[in-house]
Amino acid sequence: MKKIISALMCIVLFMGVITMSGCGGSNKEGTNSGDITEKEMYVYNEFELNSENGEVYKSYLNGSDLYYIAYSYPETDMADEESYDEEWVREHDKGQLRQYKTDSGEDIMLCDIQNPTSIVEFFVTKQNQIKVLYSESIEGRVSDIMVTKMMDGTDVSTISFTDKMTTAFGEGFQIERTRIGQDDEVYVSCKKEEGHETYIARCDSDCNVNASVKFENRYVDGMFFDNENQLAVETNGSDGLAYTYIDFEKGVCGETVIINDLEGEYKFSADEHGGGVTSKIYNGRGDVTCYIKDTAGLCAYNAKEQSVTFLFDWTNTGMIGSFVDKIIPLEDGRLFCECLDRGLINLKFGILDKLKEGTGRKVITCAVLNTEDDYRHTMEQNVINYNKSNADYRVELVSYDKSTNPIDTFAKDVIAGNIPDVLDISGVDVKNYINKGFFEDLAPYMEKDDVFSKDYYIDGLYDAIAVDGKQYYAIKNFRLDTIVAKESDTEKYKDGWTIHDMIEYYNSKPEGTIFHIMNSRDELFRILVEPFIDDYIDWENGTVGFDSDEFREMAGFLGKFSSNYEEWYDYGEVNKQIHEGKILINNTMISSELDDLSMNMALFDNDIRFIGYPSTDKKKACVIPLSSSLAITSSSKEKDAAWDFVKSVITDYSDNEIQYFDTGIPSGKKQFDKLAKRLTATEKYTEEDGTVVKPFKGTGSMNGFEYSVGMYSEDVIQLIRELIKSSVIKTDNSGVLLIVESGLNDYFEGRKTLDELISVLQDRVGKYVNENR
Repeated sequence: MKKIISALMCIVLFMGVITMSGCGGSNKEGTNSGDITEKEMYVYNEFELNSENGEVYKSYLNGSDLYYIAYSYPETDMADEESYDEEWVREHDKGQLRQYKTDSGEDIMLCDIQNPTSIVEFFVTKQNQIKVLYSESIEGRVSDIMVTKMMDGTDVSTISFTDKMTTAFGEGFQIERTRIGQDDEVYVSCKKEEGHETYIARCDSDCNVNASVKFENRYVDGMFFDNENQLAVETNGSDGLAYTYIDFEKGVCGETVIINDLEGEYKFSADEHGGGVTSKIYNGRGDVTCYIKDTAGLCAYNAKEQSVTFLFDWTNTGMIGSFVDKIIPLEDGRLFCECLDRGLINLKFGILDKLKEGTGRKVITCAVLNTEDDYRHTMEQNVINYNKSNADYRVELVSYDKSTNPIDTFAKDVIAGNIPDVLDISGVDVKNYINKGFFEDLAPYMEKDDVFSKDYYIDGLYDAIAVDGKQYYAIKNFRLDTIVAKESDTEKYKDGWTIHDMIEYYNSKPEGTIFHIMNSRDELFRILVEPFIDDYIDWENGTVGFDSDEFREMAGFLGKFSSNYEEWYDYGEVNKQIHEGKILINNTMISSELDDLSMNMALFDNDIRFIGYPSTDKKKACVIPLSSSLAITSSSKEKDAAWDFVKSVITDYSDNEIQYFDTGIPSGKKQFDKLAKRLTATEKYTEEDGTVVKPFKGTGSMNGFEYSVGMYSEDVIQLIRELIKSSVIKTDNSGVLLIVESGLNDYFEGRKTLDELISVLQDRVGKYVNENR
């Protein structure tokens, strides 16, 4: 939490001057709101493969013909599920090798393929044979097998590639990467199981190594052929994105090119550790030495000019960049693309065509500060959906995933006047922005809208997310957080409780009673201070109220606990201690799958009360916005278009519905009712869109403690509805929290008395509020 709060404090320093322009912070020069763009663009046209043959697992492009393997998961009606083992799967795991002619769209069945899920790669040779590389684990030893077949499936040869590598390099080497050359030679990178010893080898058609180069202390991220058909090895590490040529004639590594050292506007994605990149290099053609893909877009690298040219944003083509798995340049200048679906299992294919003229739509910008992959993918899909359907406007997504400190980078963009039309509020100090007049009130838009109106939301949500009676952001889905206790022990607090009530409850118990399952000061700060820090602040008048009996009592209470807790528990023992009254409370997260809710109900043996967070108004739960919670900036030049985009994101579940239901509670009444029906289903049924829903009844487990999940009663659904009605929004107010946490730590560690703590908070938080309201 401290790292996030420190980053957010930077916003405070930059919020003094706000002007409107385009949105920056991305990996290329931003486009201003309202500009007309798309003089030139790329369009993705997906192939329509024969979907009846199951999911697509592997592919190989040979000229204009696409060869692919389609398979379906083996099914069994066996009563004894333990018999559904690896041997049974191996016997029944079958697929089809098919040929798709990209010119005519003809889809041809060639032959059956055994054990397709064990295939590492396959190639089609000049002799019109198929080489299939299998990787299998036999008695704990990984073995790579190369099988050569004719197009009709007739076996030509079966060779142990592992034995060939052992002959060439010794025991313990495994194949990592493979490529096939122009003359059907097979190139491999193989690495020793222990240590960093790696070889790049060239093999003949019988897998015999005829040349090799030792590639020391380097992790091979890929191999590709440049535009002059020279083999190069891609590395992705602390030096940045780089590739090294392999000179088989001399038996040495050749020149290494570090692309990140080049001057230019495009910077490649930093990985989560702050070093290296998350980009991928693909074969070049013509003037392009190689193509470079990252999550945002595609670039062309020219080695002679040492230049990187940004070609396009993935979202502008209708694709999510993270799911693009392979790029092959074609002779006519188009690009073949292989993509994973949202489930990261099934492959899809298509061609990127470059058009000379686009549609000339106006641009609106949407910024996303949350750099988590799932979050960014969701927003990318939202943008793609909108851009496909709107003829007048196009949304340009500005992602900060390349920044090691996205919120700080965004704050700098703000002071530079680079402000988006729409901002995703995840991780944003919302209260600070609201007090600066940064966000537009959406209530007037909702009053005039027939689709996304006040009545769209599930009952209680509109009021829960209101700030001073205004709607500063719209929520697609959310999570409920609340506190639970034993019902039989908390009748006095059935309508909720204040901080004083909660402390009174704890003090009434015998000495040695454990208050919270994770009984630490840090955890209690998170659930007792964070959600309701604004109870102590009057933003309108610029006053603060830490000099109160309630805050003094809470500070003294927190001081009784250790700053650390044991991370792992015997949950069976926890269940016993709750039953015996030795542990009093826990907090639970209620999301669409209800797993955490189920666990807590089991821990409390269904003697459970959703008592809620202690607060002055005794609210029962907190609404936590999840993905796609959007605000419109008050200075946007295109507010009506921005509202149209926000509305489309919040109300359109066509492509992301299952994903949302897997991660959060949908905000709309209709979608919530649909989720409720799924959760309470006792019989199989088919939804309007053809989705087949089967009742689910299973078990969850937490450190050995098992509990039931699925087939929930209507009482559970009603509980969620009631909690929403008695909830309050929880958004980031990290600037204040940083000051409060620092002051409390001084008090806990004896550096300040309670009176001195109160004085410091009154002064420092008071100044902060008045500087930022």
